[in-house]
Amino acid sequence: MRKCSAPGAQHDAHGAGDWRTVEYGCIVQITMAPYKKPPITEAVIEFRFEPPIKRDLLDEGRDHFLQRYPLGPQETFSVNVELGLEQPKVSQHVQGYKLIATDGSGILTMAPGTLGTSKLAPYGGWEAFVATARDNFETWKRLTGRQKVSRIGIRYINRIDIPESRKFAGHDIRLPERIRQGAIYWRSSNHELRA
Repeated sequence: MRKCSAPGAQHDAHGAGDWRTVEYGCIVQITMAPYKKPPITEAVIEFRFEPPIKRDLLDEGRDHFLQRYPLGPQETFSVNVELGLEQPKVSQHVQGYKLIATDGSGILTMAPGTLGTSKLAPYGGWEAFVATARDNFETWKRLTGRQKVSRIGIRYINRIDIPESRKFAGHDIRLPERIRQGAIYWRSSNHELRA
């Protein structure tokens, strides 16, 4: 695909990954072959809605989605802990449901204000994953009526195994001992790295 603009116009391709480059005022899309074994261990698309639906409608949705996700349903809980000068007060209530597909790799999470579609490894590619999420969203709309979407979130969790020693571009790359002994943990929300 090639999209061109008037001479001298600039396109900001920063952050677009390695499939787009700017070439003489044009955006050039380079199609990459899919990985034979994608490193994705979980992919999630989550919709948040306002206002939240009522509990009876959530239960009706659960019953409907059990046709596609027959394993479960598992209840998800919200736990509240109030700390003060006196004894802590703990309360919990059912928040929603987690439903699982027969093969165990497809997951649907639902709560009064949330609908999430997850795919565990093996990841079959974006097209299949987004088609499932779209189908779940359309079904949710038919069951609950038109709702305002307040947020759409997409998350991928990758697992990339790095060997202890590896040649890269003619150089021997060695990982530090503390990284070889434990897993690396990265949380992007607060930019924390643990080894």
